[in-house]
Order: sequence, then C-alpha cells, then structure tokens
Amino acid sequence: MVNIGNLYSSGKIAKDYKKAIKWYKKAADEDDRVAMYYVGLLNAQGLGVEQDYSKALDWFQKSANREYVNAMYYVGVMYATGLGTQKNENEGAFWKNRAIGLGYVE
Repeated sequence: MVNIGNLYSSGKIAKDYKKAIKWYKKAADEDDRVAMYYVGLLNAQGLGVEQDYSKALDWFQKSANREYVNAMYYVGVMYATGLGTQKNENEGAFWKNRAIGLGYVE
C-alpha cells in the first residue's frame, strides 16, 4: 500500500496526492510506521489535504513511537519551531537527538 502511495506522490503514474494519502492512510491503519510518516508529510505540506501542522505532528508522533527515525526528527523540528504545537525546545532537542542517535543524518 505504501508503494502505491509512492507511485501517486512521485509522479511515476499520474501524480495525485489525494490518491497517495488514501493509500498511505490504509497502510497506516495497518500500523505501518512509514505510511504514518508519509501521511504526516502530506499534512505538513498541504498535499492532497488541507495543510494542518497539528495533524502532521500527530502522524509523525505515531510513526516516531514506532521507532521510525525520520518521523522522530520531524517531531523534534515541530516542537522546536512550534509548528502544530506549543514551542518546546527541550522536547524538540530530545526527539532530534534521539533520531540522530538512531542513525538519522541531517
């Protein structure tokens, strides 16, 4: 399902973010942490859905809680900048450092 979402979001078939997010959400419903991350990205960027940083953070957090380092880093960025949440530099640093410690490369 994530691969189908990737096809729609990358333009390898007709680019359609609404279809991409539909497939990512199906995979996320089956506890796919990568899909959760992609749903977060599309919400943050407003692609296929109305831009919503709060929803993006929720999806990134779900993915981060399943040890996906890219999502951990984005959770950190959102807390550090106050996107979708109250700004909390300590929480932001925690998540970014955790991601980097697990192999995320800035």
